[in-house]
Amino acid sequence: MHIYVGNFPEDMTEQDLRTIFEPFGQVQAVKIITDPISWRVLGFGFVIMPDAAEAQRAVAALNLTKIKDRTVMVVPTKERVERRAPVPQPT
Repeated sequence: MHIYVGNFPEDMTEQDLRTIFEPFGQVQAVKIITDPISWRVLGFGFVIMPDAAEAQRAVAALNLTKIKDRTVMVVPTKERVERRAPVPQPT
């Protein structure tokens, strides 16, 4: 299950986020979104947990809790779908 995590502080790392979610079950991947120019953390990211029951427990336990003095939003989300057309390959 894909989980959106929003409103965390700029000093949050992917390892920090993984550590927060691991007590609830296996964490397959963590991705914190950064600005592509400044590389600053934008305050949101995604966690993928393969077991839906474990993911639901994590969402229920962590939504609207404080992480580093910030109230975070933790909600299930859908897998990202690529919306850009593929680049044609030269023939």
